[in-house]
Amino acid sequence: MKQIRLIPIGMVCAVVACLFVSCASDDVGVVEKSDKALVLNGGILSVKPIEMKTRGISFTTAPMNPDSIIEGEYTITAEDATRTPVNDNNWAGIDGNRDIAVQIGDGTAPYKYSVDAAGKLTSANPYYITTANNFTVKSWYPYTSTALSASGFTVQSNQSSIANLQKSDLLFSTNTAVNVSNSANNMTYTHATARLIVKVVSTKANYMLNQGIPTSITFTGAKLSSSVSTSGVLTATGSASEVSMYKLNSSVSNNVATTYYVACIPPQSAKLSINVFIHNMKYTATMGSNGTFVAGKGNEITVNINSSRVYISSGNTIEVGDYYCSSTSGQAWVVKTINLASAQSSYGASPIAVIFSTATSATDQNHGWRLGYAMALQNATTNNGTNGTCIWGPISDNGGLTNWDNADPRTTWVLNKEGYTETWTIGKNSDYPAFYYAIDYDNTVAAPNVSSKWYLPSNGQWYDIIVNLGKGNPNETYVNEGGTKDLDEIVWGFNPSRLELLQAEINSYMYSVQNYASIFPIDYIEHRISGGANGEYFWCSSERRSDIAYHQFFRNDGCVVVIAVTHAKKNAINYRVRPVLAF
Repeated sequence: MKQIRLIPIGMVCAVVACLFVSCASDDVGVVEKSDKALVLNGGILSVKPIEMKTRGISFTTAPMNPDSIIEGEYTITAEDATRTPVNDNNWAGIDGNRDIAVQIGDGTAPYKYSVDAAGKLTSANPYYITTANNFTVKSWYPYTSTALSASGFTVQSNQSSIANLQKSDLLFSTNTAVNVSNSANNMTYTHATARLIVKVVSTKANYMLNQGIPTSITFTGAKLSSSVSTSGVLTATGSASEVSMYKLNSSVSNNVATTYYVACIPPQSAKLSINVFIHNMKYTATMGSNGTFVAGKGNEITVNINSSRVYISSGNTIEVGDYYCSSTSGQAWVVKTINLASAQSSYGASPIAVIFSTATSATDQNHGWRLGYAMALQNATTNNGTNGTCIWGPISDNGGLTNWDNADPRTTWVLNKEGYTETWTIGKNSDYPAFYYAIDYDNTVAAPNVSSKWYLPSNGQWYDIIVNLGKGNPNETYVNEGGTKDLDEIVWGFNPSRLELLQAEINSYMYSVQNYASIFPIDYIEHRISGGANGEYFWCSSERRSDIAYHQFFRNDGCVVVIAVTHAKKNAINYRVRPVLAF
């Protein structure tokens, strides 16, 4: 940022100079009175950078309207603070009114001077030297008609204009010695306020971010009023208020928008919440602990907004059983069952999946999908028709995948949530139909760009579907038959009634959508989970070894299992594909 240079305070402009007259005596020591005007020059002291870090900052969301909030994928970091004033390398940087107060000694009313761009001061009513003794002066900007130590100083709550920002940046020159025999005396001003700079970095290409450029920024948590000591030291007082910041500039490079905002506050220790408004949405970054804001120094905080992720309709939390919806604009929504009809009528949000987990893997979080996983409400259409059956892929071909074959699967492969990674290790490859049609499901039901798009779920994600959506016991029986891990399985229930209960729980989400058949024309009931006469199999993206892939089996004998068995060769034809996505 630019520096402010305070020129000495002592010289008055040419207008003042013409007021000079002869003294009553040539002996300065016995001067009783002089009508010589005090000549002043003023300059702003350059303020050097300060090493300061603000840590412990977390991101939260704030209400956008009564029935929805904006949820997001955000990061916020704090960089070394540097002093970055607004055009304050000289007085030319102050637009408009440059009136300065000059106080002679303590307790007197200040004189009103005006400083020009070069730092020269003039006054329509200057102070005239009336003593032969040296004296001290104080001076400050912006001008007040009374002493600061009596009235205190309050920054503007709305600093979005350059004038109000400058009114909030108190410059103080204290106890400058004036030698009456000098033709000019110099004052040096320093910043009595602290400065907050917010740097917002956001993705230009993101649809919901209006090209990523904030429309305004405010912050809360700082006191705006302060008392002023005789030496110009500010002490924050009163209650915290909201402050609107001044926009310095904004630039776009390589689809990334960078915008700077600035505001001044009295020195204090405060825990600030920064509100970033983009495209009628409010993002709030709250400091995890108090930051120290020092006179003459600046805290620069960098806010990184990667992208808008999803709206949550009627509630501030995402829960298993909520519906992941997509609107015609391509925006993603999370909608609770009771709000499906209103979300469609109000926002055009139609359900495309049901949420089965509100936690994602570390890998998927790094991709930006931090909120959960959702299962498609339909099977993928394959070359065998809408029933979604197909083979997994060629036998004895690992395809680059990891074999999940160690120990009790409840402590190993049920923790595998890497369906996305596994799917794209294979890719949309027609030699691997299960993967191909899971990815291709996007041509049937388009997933929002802010999601992972559709992929084949891992064995651990099928486990979550059974436990979270089906309300299966997470500690159901682990079976290893025949002494070989080829037969490893986790089994829920050994009777038809247990199967029916679990199926009913999972299918209830398809039935709930069907209740709005006039709004959502797709017949989701046709894609319910069923044991059927021969049971129903679903492919996983995970494999046991090169010739065996894990699968999900709703068995007709009443069992529900996640299993890898010898008959589940990768070229088995009667297995269905149910895609999932991360968001």
